[in-house]
Amino acid sequence: MKVKLKKIIVASSLVIFMLCPHLLWARALDDEQALDEHQALDDEQALDEHQALDDEQAYARAYEFIRLKQYVNAKTALHDFIWNYQISMYLPQVHFWLAELALLDWNNDKTNLIAKAEAIKHYNFVYDNFNQHDKAADSLLKLGDLYLEDAKFAQAQALFSKIIEEYPNTTSATMAQLRLQAPSLKVSRD
Repeated sequence: MKVKLKKIIVASSLVIFMLCPHLLWARALDDEQALDEHQALDDEQALDEHQALDDEQAYARAYEFIRLKQYVNAKTALHDFIWNYQISMYLPQVHFWLAELALLDWNNDKTNLIAKAEAIKHYNFVYDNFNQHDKAADSLLKLGDLYLEDAKFAQAQALFSKIIEEYPNTTSATMAQLRLQAPSLKVSRD
């Protein structure tokens, strides 16, 4: 009886698919879609794993350009890093180095106000988004130096005081304390 029932089920299935081929095609599409979705999840997971391994190498490559004083290549690599790794533990350093490179451009050409604005933007980004990172205090110190250079003594004094308050016992705090003792800032306090 079981064998006969199996034959009937198989035969009726064949008849249904012969009479309604679109059902077979729809089933194939469902299987293909499920496979595509599974493949997409696997690809996404592989991308996440690849990215986790890759951001360290990308940062090391960019830093190597800085070390070799290949600044154009360094800027390109750092900007590529930001584009490719929006979430990375290296973002504070990347923004800090972009600020440093922009400041270098500005120091080489004081008429290049775009470079100065870029430096300020990246230093602020580090402090505003990663204020617990060690580059945050360094960024504030650099911003304070820019205020000093522009003779904006009150703003410089406020930043140096902030560094001492928020980042005590750091090299940046020691440097900020020394800058607060500068004659130009002492005059502005009186």
